[in-house]
Amino acid sequence: MNMIKTSLALALASLGLSAQAAHFSLLSGSVSGSSDTSVSVLSTSTGFGGSLDDLSGAGTVLGFGGGESTAGALSHVWSQSLLLDAASDPSNVTIQASRSVSLDADAPLSIDSGSDTASATMLAHLRIESDGEALGSAVRVTFAGTADTLFSSAMTGMSTPTYLSMTVRGDGNVTIAEYLVPTFSSDVFSFSFDSTVGSVLQLDVGFGAYTSLGSNLLGPIGPGNLLESSALIDGVLGVSAVPEPEQYALLLAGLGLIAAASRRRS
Repeated sequence: MNMIKTSLALALASLGLSAQAAHFSLLSGSVSGSSDTSVSVLSTSTGFGGSLDDLSGAGTVLGFGGGESTAGALSHVWSQSLLLDAASDPSNVTIQASRSVSLDADAPLSIDSGSDTASATMLAHLRIESDGEALGSAVRVTFAGTADTLFSSAMTGMSTPTYLSMTVRGDGNVTIAEYLVPTFSSDVFSFSFDSTVGSVLQLDVGFGAYTSLGSNLLGPIGPGNLLESSALIDGVLGVSAVPEPEQYALLLAGLGLIAAASRRRS
C-alpha cells in the first residue's frame, strides 16, 4: 500500500511542478482613451469629460484620467483607468479597467437628451519566459476575473453594458484568440488559450460603455443626481504548463492502483 501511495504522490508532484513553469515579461505597451458626458437642456448642449494620460512605466501599462467641472447648474465628476501590471507578480499579470461618473444639477432642469461614453484601448507585448521549461514547451494562458457595473439615472434612458474586449495575436500578427466580457451588473469570466515558452503575445485590450439618456417626460428634474455610473473589471492573466500525456498516464495509473487495492481490502 505504501508503494501505491508513493506512485500517486510522484504522479501528483510531476503535475504540480509543471504548473509553475513560466512567467510573463512586458516588452512594450501603450494606452489611450477618453470620457464624454453630454446633456442638452432646452436645445443647448453641454459637454464634460477629457482624455486619459499614458502613465506607463517599467512593467506596467497605465492610462488614467479624471476631473471635476461645472457649467451653469450642472456639475460633473469622472475618473477612468486601464491598467496592465506585470511587475507585481509576473506569473499572474493584473489587467484592470475602471470608470466612475457623476452628473448633478443644482436647480430643476428640463433635459432634452443626453449621452455618456467611455472608451479606452491598450496595446501590450508580453513574452512568456521560462521558469525551467525548455523553449517551445506548451503552456496554457488563462484570463479570469470579475466584472461589476452600477448605474442609476433620474432621466429616462437605457444603459448598455460595460465591456472589456481582448484580442491575442502571435507571430506574424496571427490572431490566436478573441474574447469579449460584457456586463450589466455582476459577472464572473474565465477563458484560456494555448501557447509556448518563448512566444511573444500581442494583447489588444478595449474597455468602454455607452449610455443613451432619453428626454425627461415629466417636466423639470433636480436638483440632485441626474446620472451616476461606476464599473470595475478586474482580471488576472496567468500561465501554467500543459502536462505531457505521460504525466496524465502516470496519474491515472496511480489512481487505478489505489482503486484496485481498495477493492481487494473490501
